[in-house]
Amino acid sequence: VDRLIVFPGERYDVLIKGLDKPVKKSYRIQVETIQRYFFDWTEIPIVYGFGFVEYEQDGLPEDKTSPNLLHPECTKDKKCSVLNCPFQRWVAQPNFTCISYDNLQNPFPENIETEILQASQFNGGFEEHFINMHHDSQMDQYLFQFPWGIPYYHGDDMSSISTQILISPIAD
Repeated sequence: VDRLIVFPGERYDVLIKGLDKPVKKSYRIQVETIQRYFFDWTEIPIVYGFGFVEYEQDGLPEDKTSPNLLHPECTKDKKCSVLNCPFQRWVAQPNFTCISYDNLQNPFPENIETEILQASQFNGGFEEHFINMHHDSQMDQYLFQFPWGIPYYHGDDMSSISTQILISPIAD
């Protein structure tokens, strides 16, 4: 698929397979909100976020093109597929083909890990994070503020691009 819609409370594990022969140093991953209206029917601006898959191979050129947020690669003749789409036909995006969750099937059911199928708790070997995002820029009940730089490149000095939040226990 070309796109995935994740609704509040849903979880997807996404496996990104790297290219054997990449032609550029980094490939952009775009995230955007699709909620259009507040409860009072005023329009909500779309919020965009970007991530990158970077290759460490020497000599690859940097892609310095600006992102085109209008999805020009999705055309009437070459529609983009959207997984977990809530619509039968997405009127706002006529060049998208919707695939609803009830049409999904595992192409290799014999390869499903038996531990995943058991109704038991996982006992280790993974890390799990639940982050509650809200349309008005809140994350886990804290107002989200964009960093002043890219955290990936400032791991040793996060204070130069962000503000530390002091979290205190909430009294019952």
